[in-house]
Amino acid sequence: MSPDIESQMQELYKEIEEKQSQLLKLKKSIPAFEVEDYSFSTLDGEVKLSTLFGDFDELILVYNMGSKCPYCALWADEYNGVFRHLSSRAAFVVSSPDTPQLQSEISKSRKYVFPMVQSSQDFRKQMKFEKEDGSVWPGFSVFQKTKDNKVYHVSKDYFGPGDQYCGVWHFFDLLPSDKEWHPKH
Repeated sequence: MSPDIESQMQELYKEIEEKQSQLLKLKKSIPAFEVEDYSFSTLDGEVKLSTLFGDFDELILVYNMGSKCPYCALWADEYNGVFRHLSSRAAFVVSSPDTPQLQSEISKSRKYVFPMVQSSQDFRKQMKFEKEDGSVWPGFSVFQKTKDNKVYHVSKDYFGPGDQYCGVWHFFDLLPSDKEWHPKH
């Protein structure tokens, strides 16, 4: 690789890092708001949002679009690989509109190790991950629980092809061909 190209790349990496830092500050500046203790469905019955935290006071809750979305399966496959690391720092749960029975079938077939819950339409709408027409947005919210069991939504982000949450896109970006690719599983 030419030294000039390498130098240009390093300069761009620095600019990207600065922009990502600015973006992170904006994401963290989203005003926190208290959230009601919503119920979620599981194979074992209803669970409250406050119980999804387990022993942690922070929770990462993913909004998966459900079984009909191969992109969401791609992201979920990646969580499977990093769940052990994520769950050593904060509670981590994947929610979707799918029934607990369907989630269990998918989880077994794909050997998922992370917990899954069925979220309500009201919850997804309040968190701004479902539109009025019923379409669900993929992404995640970060929640914090206080000592008196109040739950606050503190931040969020959305998923989409090429995002920083799924490394597959970045590997494909450097392939010499520009073949279009979509998840198939």
